[in-house]
Amino acid sequence: MSPEELLYWIQVMLFAVMSVQIVYTVLVLILGDIMIEHIELGIIRPANNIFTKTVTIITLSLFGLGYYLDGKSRKYSWIKRKLLLLLSIPILIVISVIIYQIIMFPLRKILL
Repeated sequence: MSPEELLYWIQVMLFAVMSVQIVYTVLVLILGDIMIEHIELGIIRPANNIFTKTVTIITLSLFGLGYYLDGKSRKYSWIKRKLLLLLSIPILIVISVIIYQIIMFPLRKILL
C-alpha cells in the first residue's frame, strides 16, 4: 500500500468516526430517549471481562458523544436540553474540523 493510499484510508476512517458522532448527536436531539435506550443496549454494566469491556469501549467510542451530552444535560428541562444539544452540534462540527486538521497535518508531512 502506497503512502497516498494509507493517507486516504486514514482520512476516511477519521471522517467516518467524527461523522457518526455528530449524526448520533443529531439523532439524540430528534429522537431523544429512543436513541439513548438504543445505545444503552450496547453498554454492559458492570463490564467484568475483556469481551464486555471491549464491546462497551467500541460502543462508547462510536456513539458516546451524543450519549454523554444528553446525560450531562439531563438536569435541565426538556426544552433546555434540546436547545443545548442544538447549540452543541455546530460546536461539534467546528471541533471535528480542528481535530481533523491537527491529525492530518503531521500525517501529510510524514507520509508525503
